[in-house]
Amino acid sequence: MRRTQLIFTALLATVWLLLVLPVQAQSAAPAWLEPKGIHVADLVGLIPEAQLQELIVVYQPGEGMVQYVSGERDGDTVTITVSYDMNEGDEVLCLGKPARLDEWASIQPGGTMRIFSAGQDVTADAVAFTQLWEGGMVQPMRGYDGLSRYHPIDTKLQFDANGAIILPPNSGCEIELSGTLYHDLTAVFTLDAPQKITLTPIFSESQTFNSFISGESSGYSILQGLLDQVWDRFRAVVSGGRHGGFWYPAQKQATDLQGADYVLVKFPPAFDQYATSNQTRPDKVFGGRTYRIRGLIGNTYYVSIDHINGMLIPMGASWVDHDLKPGTSLTLFEQWDAILYPEYVLPPDVAYQPCMTAGNCPSAVLDTVFTTQFPMEVFFYKVERTTNDLQKVPLRTVGQGWEPCQYRPKPRIAPAGTTHIYLPFLKTPGTVPTTTPCQPSGLPIAGYPGDSACPCGWFDETGRMYDFTP
Repeated sequence: MRRTQLIFTALLATVWLLLVLPVQAQSAAPAWLEPKGIHVADLVGLIPEAQLQELIVVYQPGEGMVQYVSGERDGDTVTITVSYDMNEGDEVLCLGKPARLDEWASIQPGGTMRIFSAGQDVTADAVAFTQLWEGGMVQPMRGYDGLSRYHPIDTKLQFDANGAIILPPNSGCEIELSGTLYHDLTAVFTLDAPQKITLTPIFSESQTFNSFISGESSGYSILQGLLDQVWDRFRAVVSGGRHGGFWYPAQKQATDLQGADYVLVKFPPAFDQYATSNQTRPDKVFGGRTYRIRGLIGNTYYVSIDHINGMLIPMGASWVDHDLKPGTSLTLFEQWDAILYPEYVLPPDVAYQPCMTAGNCPSAVLDTVFTTQFPMEVFFYKVERTTNDLQKVPLRTVGQGWEPCQYRPKPRIAPAGTTHIYLPFLKTPGTVPTTTPCQPSGLPIAGYPGDSACPCGWFDETGRMYDFTP
């Protein structure tokens, strides 16, 4: 009888541990993962604060922007304060970024969050995740997509004992607030971000640049009228268009950039041309815009996929923009030579006017748009790993029409008191009935140096990528 009681007690203890402790599958890394930049949480305390201040940490077109205010590191804990400029005043964003279209995801580490309006704590007004995208070492669930290539997490908003919002590692979230009169929204994130790298500064440079000019006839939303007018007025001056950048030919890379393998790009926010749902304050909604790397394949130059948020980008890992070389998997540059200016149709210091949508701005406005300049900075670093708990995984980037080999159900986080259980896989994946290649092709590339399975990234369990191997 006593033996039976001991067994029963042991079983109860096991069940209790499963209920109160986070459960994360300890499995081998997938055969490949998509690349990611080094998240701002892993830069705090390692690079000067001045380089991070006002950095656009997250920009979601038409929804809003998150900018870095300040941060500090205390051991494995990183605290970050951010400010918001949102199209809708009753929501805020996390520090992860969804993998929209051909953009990279950016994984925020797990932790907590408190929300403030004009300095007053309004965290208790948070009512729901309207979106919460998964983190982790997982492959995408779809190809080129307008929302995210990764699953949303099925969960309810949870608070810790001190009233802070609990955040799992994620590639973006949107949190709804119950009120409507919020202003000067800020948030403080307390994140679990052990230091796994060191950063050595190699080179930095700043320039001023002008607005983007192109004959493109779509894609610029409520600023399309302005772009068309500027193009018609100045097309003879700018020839095929205006899209400058920081140029780094091989000789300059061999001298100024020797040893550098990552770059941080920083520029001011500008009017969000996709913020169409709230026309009552269009001149006050700010965001980022696409910036790109230029690279070479054979004898042809291409621009990279869209980058729209501040993060450290590996210079040797740039894939061609989906629109230029579409496919179920994207193509890696053989080499790069430039970091292009953001594609701002309206410069940051020029206010929006209704004529910019109608396409009937006077010449004086067009001349101001054409001549106004604004600053951009680039900071090059050498990244070195300091821990041996990262996994080296080959990198691939999926394109439109790609589908996974197996279905993977939505991750679910179920509440359990003031703790929570991670249940990433609730069903056995099933085979996808498709003829689409489920393993991205295109690698290894003939003549590309390094490991035949690479380029590779070095990942932790949250899905954050810390380093890159050609």
